[in-house]
Amino acid sequence: MRNTKLLFIVGVLISAVLFASCQANTYAKKRKDEKAMLANYIKSHNLTISTDSLLCDTMPAPWPENFYFKTYRGAYVRIVKRNLKNDKPASGRTLVMRYYLYNLPDDKTPVFDNLDSREGNYFVYSHNGYAPCVGWNDAIPFMRHDGECEMIIESVIGTDNQMMEVYSQKVKVVSFTVSSN
Repeated sequence: MRNTKLLFIVGVLISAVLFASCQANTYAKKRKDEKAMLANYIKSHNLTISTDSLLCDTMPAPWPENFYFKTYRGAYVRIVKRNLKNDKPASGRTLVMRYYLYNLPDDKTPVFDNLDSREGNYFVYSHNGYAPCVGWNDAIPFMRHDGECEMIIESVIGTDNQMMEVYSQKVKVVSFTVSSN
């Protein structure tokens, strides 16, 4: 009888621990943590966020170090290099990007880059599209051929992996090509 009670108590404790660990990693909790991390990142890096697309579309590069434009779907973009006379991305044009990826809040150590790839990351652009993801797609209208930018992308508008794992990324685009097609 005593062993039965002990086994019952141990079983209840194990169930409670398992239940608590499942609750701690819910999608809602991960998104809440991600939003808090991003808000803290913006505050600690003293970022100025603008939603004035006309200002940002005409502002000469490089934009101030801590100035980002927030797109209507939530991507943050900072133009580092842009010649307004160069080709602008248009629907149906092939774009090629070479970049560094950082998982925030660490923006010092890249987790990936495609600089060794001869092709880079290429895709056909579509205004308000989803390739390669919503966040990247929203930053592209501010770019020009031979430009550079930085983007901050939350998981909900990021790549499939970001959406599943729930984390924000900073992307440093160091080469941007607009094809002539």
